[in-house]
Amino acid sequence: MLSGDCYDDHLEFQGIFPPDPFGRITQDMAYATVFRPHPDDLKECSHPTFRLLTYQWGFSVLHIAFGLQGSSVWTDLVVQDSYFNDTSEYVWKSYLDSGPRAGKRLKGEGFVEAEFMDSYGIEIKRTKNLQLGDYSLRMYLEDDW
Repeated sequence: MLSGDCYDDHLEFQGIFPPDPFGRITQDMAYATVFRPHPDDLKECSHPTFRLLTYQWGFSVLHIAFGLQGSSVWTDLVVQDSYFNDTSEYVWKSYLDSGPRAGKRLKGEGFVEAEFMDSYGIEIKRTKNLQLGDYSLRMYLEDDW
């Protein structure tokens, strides 16, 4: 549940793209993997190592992109109106080398801010809790950061 000064809206999980056979959703967390299934397979060298989590929050759709770029982690946030939004697949493809958002992936930044009716921030950090994975991703709403 995200809260602000004048509203309470439920952050509703919409999906992971591409689908993640190892991913799982709990009440307040989404787990997703970003690795090459067979790292020594030369055919997979160009296999994209990033995913997109999509949420609906009130009248907004939030696409949270994250992944590995070399030895760096990166994240980006696309916030759209829920009535005029792109599909998760379309947004995910925009981060491929030929897409308009490829530069954001290649820069490899672990923090991003976006504004669309509200201010949002996403931060990705290395964790010390191996049960939760190597990295955690946290979203902030304007009053939280």
